[in-house]
Amino acid sequence: MGNPMIKEKIDLETQVNELRILKAAFDRQKYDLQDKALRKLPEDIADTEVTIHLIKSDIQTLNTQTKAIDDEGKEYYPITFNGITYSSKEDAGNALKACMLQAVDGKEVKCGTYRGFDISVVYDTFGKDFKAVIRGEKKYYCPLNADPNVHASGNIRRLDNALGNIEKVLEEQYSKLENLKTSLEIAKNSADEEFPQLAELHEKENRLSEVEQQLQLSEAVDTTINVDLYAQLTELFPTIMSKQDSYVKLEAGEAFDSLNVQWISEDTIAVSHTYEQNGDLMYDPEIVFQVDATQLTATAISYEQSNMGKYEMYETLAEAADCNTFASEWFDNIEQQGYEPVEQKSFDEEIDREPVRDDNAR
Repeated sequence: MGNPMIKEKIDLETQVNELRILKAAFDRQKYDLQDKALRKLPEDIADTEVTIHLIKSDIQTLNTQTKAIDDEGKEYYPITFNGITYSSKEDAGNALKACMLQAVDGKEVKCGTYRGFDISVVYDTFGKDFKAVIRGEKKYYCPLNADPNVHASGNIRRLDNALGNIEKVLEEQYSKLENLKTSLEIAKNSADEEFPQLAELHEKENRLSEVEQQLQLSEAVDTTINVDLYAQLTELFPTIMSKQDSYVKLEAGEAFDSLNVQWISEDTIAVSHTYEQNGDLMYDPEIVFQVDATQLTATAISYEQSNMGKYEMYETLAEAADCNTFASEWFDNIEQQGYEPVEQKSFDEEIDREPVRDDNAR
């Protein structure tokens, strides 16, 4: 049987704990969004806007460069490496390869200028290749080919491609800026949201608090009546309580049912009015008491009323409270009715008693 509130308390504790874990995760995400909305995203937006401004400045630099005319009347962008200005891309490419030979152990080597940008070379130890560093307001990187069997002019074309790609870099930054602004709006809105199961959490927390208070009150039940019951048992049935007898049958005349008192275990006593009906033993009622000879207390642990088909078990003092009160009044009546012993048995004598109920028989 058991106290259903104990099971409810365990279930509520599990549910509240799960909801609190979910809320903690929600709050962490919310605080992260608040941090992004208040600090990180605005900083990223500001940095991206600065980057866009610098890239636009580099594009302006690139667009304002003028071409020169070589001896053959062809246009070209002058390339200055190591103080020498080249009109031939092949010659400029060879000068660039000479710079590459100096770039060891991740050291950046300055080479010269091209189309308004400073050009350096660095060896990427991780990727195991050479890169040109194109430095204007921003830095741009360009892979280089160090193969001596490849025309050196190819690396100058690579520089031209990298410079022509700055427009695409600008577009990417504009796209990044729009995404950051969208993320900022989402973060601002999400940062103001409440935990969606907050009402459920509060409801279960409040109910858990109520159950805990009720259980505490149950545990704090006044035990005075249990002391009184022990005293009444001792006064009414002294040979039983002293364990001189294991069983006593008492009568009070034909107007009253027989009264039976017996030890059914080391610390439990059954007290019952009995009669027969159609050959069956009937209890009217029987109460089984848990007896504590050290604390001098007794409390009801079961109640049976055969003619009503009623059988109850009690696991806490709170559950037994009403039965204990009834038992005390019952004992007062027994005393007034003048019951006297008519049969007694010791612990050595076999007692004819129906088997004690088990859980499957209830």
